[in-house]
Amino acid sequence: MQVKMHGLPHTKGLGYYRLQLAAAPPDTVSTPSLLLPQLTDCRNFVYSALTLLPSDDSIRAHKTLSHAARTESAIADSKLLAHKLDALLSDIRAARAILKTTPSANLFPIHAAEATLFDPPLPETLSVDVTIQDVAIVTELRLLEAAVPPQHGYAGFTAAIDSHLPSFKFRERFFAGAFKKGGGAAAVNGHANGHANGHANGHANGHANGSANGHANGSANAGVVYRGVEVKVKERIRVESQDPSLMSVMAKLGALEHNLVMGRTSLGIVMRSG
Repeated sequence: MQVKMHGLPHTKGLGYYRLQLAAAPPDTVSTPSLLLPQLTDCRNFVYSALTLLPSDDSIRAHKTLSHAARTESAIADSKLLAHKLDALLSDIRAARAILKTTPSANLFPIHAAEATLFDPPLPETLSVDVTIQDVAIVTELRLLEAAVPPQHGYAGFTAAIDSHLPSFKFRERFFAGAFKKGGGAAAVNGHANGHANGHANGHANGHANGSANGHANGSANAGVVYRGVEVKVKERIRVESQDPSLMSVMAKLGALEHNLVMGRTSLGIVMRSG
């Protein structure tokens, strides 16, 4: 994938950042895999449904029973079958639902792909998520920055002046020295006090609206805790692609759900009539 985000360094020799999975080491046969928890959950639900189905031996044994024996056990068998159909239907519906929506535990900032799965490894400021939503593979890239920027006070500013003094001319060094003797300090302190007062006055009025809008729109100004560090999302890219295999699985699960619902309804009618 070719990615261009403001602040994301380009891959050497290219005009963009190249996002690709890492290749397997020469001494191994397996390749790094980007596992999707939703596919694992879907498979587990289907496997749970398969365990509810009767075995071939039990089906053959039931066929060998006489008509009278089948009739005597019909009521008990119908209740057991209704219970199994309900359990089957629950598993199939859960398998379909997991391919439509992504659980919050699999979303940013709780979950993200490991940096070592890619070549080169992801920088600390880049988060990559690959999920399934509405039977489509969704890749989201987020460029992060620290939520609390480093504080640069008067001391830090004067230190920066000192580091550049050798390259200044006489007049520039004179004005820099005058700044350090008091005028600059007063200006910095005044700016800090003014900013604090303005922030205090505007915080009460702007916090409610700004916070609500920020969370609703996914604003970069809303800080989140990602891997133990409070960060802000500076830029976000979302790429959505349809997968024919996922669409086929979803269609088959939908047909199976329809047949189970019809069978459960028919069984209910027979049980009420008996």
